[in-house]
Amino acid sequence: MDRWDGEQELTAKEKELLKQLPQIGHDLLVTIPRCEQVTRIILYIKKDYNGGGFPEDDVAGEAIPLVSRMLRILLDRLALDADGIVKDAAEMAMTREAEWYDPDLLELSFECFPAYLNQPLNRTDPVKTMRYNQLVPGQVLVSDIDTPDGMVLLHAGSKLTAMVISRLRNHHLLYGLKDEVTVQISDDSVVRRPAA
Repeated sequence: MDRWDGEQELTAKEKELLKQLPQIGHDLLVTIPRCEQVTRIILYIKKDYNGGGFPEDDVAGEAIPLVSRMLRILLDRLALDADGIVKDAAEMAMTREAEWYDPDLLELSFECFPAYLNQPLNRTDPVKTMRYNQLVPGQVLVSDIDTPDGMVLLHAGSKLTAMVISRLRNHHLLYGLKDEVTVQISDDSVVRRPAA
């Protein structure tokens, strides 16, 4: 993947550093007694099933640790999910790059976890900016809610509940938050009149 957080494009140096993360993780753990299997799993987490990718060696196919092959699929699905590519679209995208993945594990991944993480934000539901007294349970935050001193109260992607909304309203009244918040309105949002 060419992005770090799902939005910002990486520079060439950042891409190179990202490629080295398995080696860095391996090197940090290799000196710990009885961690040989874990260090090997970490080292091969980005290795392509056909032998390409990192690390550049002759290890391929079933010689790549099973857990590494599984994590490769799950991490790449997570990255696709963050980009809004889910379910059938994710399966099609990963099947196009089939040489990267253990084919049996890839098939099982979509059989066992068709919706994977069930990402709360999506590209189809409407997004709206609202005041705290307009929020209803079931809506999903599109951006973080921060205190005036920069502490994150609630992260983007959080699904609002009645209790969370009550706490946000209280915090807004007592300590001051920005006046409006951006949410995604999903089908399961509870429809009711906003509080006065």
